[in-house]
Amino acid sequence: MDSKSYTVTWEPGAFGHFLQSIIIIQNYKLDIQQVQSHSHLLPPYKNNLINIVHPYDSKLVAEAHNIIKPYFANNNLRFFPKYLNYIKYGQSQKPIELLKLYWNYKDLACEKSFNIDMTNLFTNLNLFLKDIEDYLNEKLSRNTIAFINQKRSTNLVHFTNFNEKILHTSSCCKSKTYKDIIGCTDYEIGLILCDYFQDDVVNVNKFIQNYDGNKILNTTDIIKHEN
Repeated sequence: MDSKSYTVTWEPGAFGHFLQSIIIIQNYKLDIQQVQSHSHLLPPYKNNLINIVHPYDSKLVAEAHNIIKPYFANNNLRFFPKYLNYIKYGQSQKPIELLKLYWNYKDLACEKSFNIDMTNLFTNLNLFLKDIEDYLNEKLSRNTIAFINQKRSTNLVHFTNFNEKILHTSSCCKSKTYKDIIGCTDYEIGLILCDYFQDDVVNVNKFIQNYDGNKILNTTDIIKHEN
């Protein structure tokens, strides 16, 4: 791989630092011994190889650079980056505040970029590895693949918990099925609301107007505020 400039651009929680690490490990043939789910500590490297545009802003992305943008194409994982930021930074916010902020949140592909679907990191690892090789235009080293596998493993628990706590509960709301969510935090309940009401401005406004401010303990507490 030639030492050339790369650009990584991403929205919070979309694994931008992870992609930077992949580029660095591949370029400098590094061997990373210890990998954690939190990826803000980058491997050591000598040169300023990578340009950063974070958070993503298409106006700031220069087409001359070799650009990559991670995002989740699967609509079910639309709010997964928000969940990851919550888990890794201990963010705190009331459910109604999160709903007002993110009910219509979307992280879209960039026209100037190689767009990599991070869904495949968890659901189709071989395709994810192929996408990385296509972007870098070379075969991944053994160390790079090992790093990707370790990073996937450390984040898999968050992926599993998101599916169970957020997506399954949202699905229960859609099917009008009772589910106890007394163990969910306010932030997790807010993400359940975002996933359930996503893009539905009429029902979002109804919920906001009807919500009585009491703690949401189950799916019935969500459904009842729609009417």
